[in-house]
Amino acid sequence: MRDPTPEELRDVIENGPFASELAPYWADVYTPEESGDEPWKIGILKAKAAHEIRRRLRACGERFTQEWWADWPYELVVKAKGKTLDESEPKPAEVVPPPPDYGRYPHEEPFVFEEDDWKRDPIFIKFLPVTGELDRQTDRGAAVLAGVHLEGVLREALKPLLRDRRIKKKDTIHGRLFDAFRPLSTFSGRIDMAYALFLIGDHTHHDLDLIRKIRNAFSHFNERDPPGKQLIRFESDEIAELCDALWFPKNEWDAKYCPRTATNSNLGHPRGKFMYSWFQCWRLIWEVSTPSFPHSRRDWLV
Repeated sequence: MRDPTPEELRDVIENGPFASELAPYWADVYTPEESGDEPWKIGILKAKAAHEIRRRLRACGERFTQEWWADWPYELVVKAKGKTLDESEPKPAEVVPPPPDYGRYPHEEPFVFEEDDWKRDPIFIKFLPVTGELDRQTDRGAAVLAGVHLEGVLREALKPLLRDRRIKKKDTIHGRLFDAFRPLSTFSGRIDMAYALFLIGDHTHHDLDLIRKIRNAFSHFNERDPPGKQLIRFESDEIAELCDALWFPKNEWDAKYCPRTATNSNLGHPRGKFMYSWFQCWRLIWEVSTPSFPHSRRDWLV
């Protein structure tokens, strides 16, 4: 497949079926004020605009089955503008795609994991032993233990938000709420209460509810059933469908834009999606329940 000439590229950008979609980026060029001491830049497309034109042309090319979706160099898009790029100038760095629209959620920047970060970050100090235990479990063991762990995390996050008082010698308000057969003794009750108290947002509530359903599906499966009955696994149709519906493995910034995260987390497999969502739910609950979290900004919650 050949690269288009600058003239062909200019024609498809300005007159093609998606010209109106590309027009704002095609007009995003360096102005005299922005060129500084490099007047040759005036009128040249900015690197971010050229990147966006290439990305959108690739998508449009696939949609219209054209041959315009090759990954052209920045210089070719500049030449299509009728300008020349100084050969001594270094090639602009690849522009990172913008994060998804989280409203005013604060974690918009990609997380850069340094080699020794886990030694300093409290969430990783808590996370590594637990995930190591889950990795050694069977599918059923991992699903059940992950659900039990989140139940405990929700309990500890909810307690500081609820008043307590000793009623009798061995009876308290918290005991009446969290003990067996009480309103907050169940996983679903704690998930809904956390949402009602603005501890979690819509997406976290959605994934926690799916994790609860997956945990229940594994818990209620009887391993003593007749030998001919198929064992339930993450690859089972029912479980895989629930894992595919999880929000975090498809929409969280690192999962969506960082190939290394997707590979390391095994997001192509239902168990990988389940474990990734489990960690994100735990991380968010842990963050908003720490004293340093600005509780007046509940619109940040995912």
